[in-house]
Amino acid sequence: QPNHFSHVKPVRQKWFSCACCPPNIARTLAALGEYVCFTGEDAVYLNLLVGSRFSAELSGKKVTFTVKTGMPFFGNAEIRISNPEGAKGTLFLRIPEYAENPKVFRGEDLLADGPETGYLPIELFGKNETIALHFEMPAHFVYADPNLRAGAGRVAVKKGPLVYAAEQADNGENLAALSVDTTKPPRVYHKEELLGGTDMIVLSGERLSRGDGKSLYRIVKPERIETEIRLIPYCYWDNREPGEMMVWLREK
Repeated sequence: QPNHFSHVKPVRQKWFSCACCPPNIARTLAALGEYVCFTGEDAVYLNLLVGSRFSAELSGKKVTFTVKTGMPFFGNAEIRISNPEGAKGTLFLRIPEYAENPKVFRGEDLLADGPETGYLPIELFGKNETIALHFEMPAHFVYADPNLRAGAGRVAVKKGPLVYAAEQADNGENLAALSVDTTKPPRVYHKEELLGGTDMIVLSGERLSRGDGKSLYRIVKPERIETEIRLIPYCYWDNREPGEMMVWLREK
């Protein structure tokens, strides 16, 4: 039988009567450079760990910063500082809240081990150098407050800055029949062949059996079948085939 999706929207919608998203995306992209970094008096604030190249004036001299990073799947960033005029100042490096066990290196030397989240000030001494940040980003279960009726008894999964979702392409139809065993930790697999290269998170869980399919209600309890639940980043859904998608899954 063909799948019917009258109860859900299985693809991203092209337009809404209140079209706030398209202009907001355009506005965000146009202003992205201002989000990545900004400057203060003899200071540069690196806010977002994205691949970028920018220049700033420190003590009246030009300094160029080149950022290379493995984000959003790998917790590392390398900032190469080109400082031919010997400018001095401060680089304020943001340590994200989701970064666990962060370590900051100046060249080969350990500069900071486990700094608090927020901005780490790094004094620049007027020479070319490399600053590196390394941290862990394990996948976590996220639980809603029980007062949130739609989220009560359900669980989502987050890794670093990304929220993950179950999609029909990986889990079959009727995602509502799935439940997650939160006593077993999420397992992360990086798959280069999937969606241009992405992390897939695999959960342990159960699926309710469909029974004979002849009646909506029955007195026999549905069988619970052990299964694996596969998640991809929410931002990547609907890039393969139409189907259901779910972020908040029932907790076993």
